[in-house]
Amino acid sequence: MTLIDSNLQGLKNLRLSDAKDEYQRQVQDIGSHQLSFDERLGQMLDIELNARRTRLTKRRVNEAGLRVSVYKEEFSFSTPTGLSQESFRGLCSLSFIKGVHNVAEAGPSGVLI
Repeated sequence: MTLIDSNLQGLKNLRLSDAKDEYQRQVQDIGSHQLSFDERLGQMLDIELNARRTRLTKRRVNEAGLRVSVYKEEFSFSTPTGLSQESFRGLCSLSFIKGVHNVAEAGPSGVLI
């Protein structure tokens, strides 16, 4: 068993499947060999963490029983919701959490009250 195979098996055993896939990609990509160890490790960790966040978000949306998910980049202001673009940006920044404020949502269109 080569060192690469051993590393791949270790990543698999640790259930770091997305980091394993990135490691395989880096092994095959000659350009990745020019990066430092820290840069390559950072890329693998970023990919693994992003994939885990995405899976967690999808699972939470599914468990909440939400019928439609819209990402903030896809939100359309063409349908009247009573929500200004400035308020929307404020909600997306999550500043209400740091300010220890509550947010209430009501109505089918998500009009803030």
